[in-house]
Amino acid sequence: MPTISIRNLNTARLSKPLYIEGAGFSTLELHGDRTTVFGNPFTLTEEFYRGLVCQAYEEYFYLIVNDKKEPSKAAEEIAAKHSLQISTKWMRPDRYVFNAALTFLEKAIVRDKHDVVLGCHCYPKKCHLITVAKYIKNKIETTDPYVRSLIDGWL
Repeated sequence: MPTISIRNLNTARLSKPLYIEGAGFSTLELHGDRTTVFGNPFTLTEEFYRGLVCQAYEEYFYLIVNDKKEPSKAAEEIAAKHSLQISTKWMRPDRYVFNAALTFLEKAIVRDKHDVVLGCHCYPKKCHLITVAKYIKNKIETTDPYVRSLIDGWL
């Protein structure tokens, strides 16, 4: 079964930052820093706040996925709630781009059987990408085997 993992971008350069569908790569490697669609919008001002910033990202992530909020609105709401700053380096993706990227990851694992490696500068410290990895892992594990067989056969 394919896996999803996280690497530190400072110590382990991702070998394939670009994925081309059908090119035969066994591993899909994606950057997940603030300049990308899965980037954490919240600035880590001090190490003491790492847990709060990661918790804020999880709230942000699920506001987009479950509540269909626009990322900018979700980030502003959560920043106000937790007295956090939004990074000027944050990409500010729209909801459609965010959801398309998430669907792409799901298909890469379920349909194409690729391992996925997400890269961030903070990992192995507590990292916002743990939220993305857990979501994808849970989505795949909870997919009904019949649905998975259809996905395998038709996507």
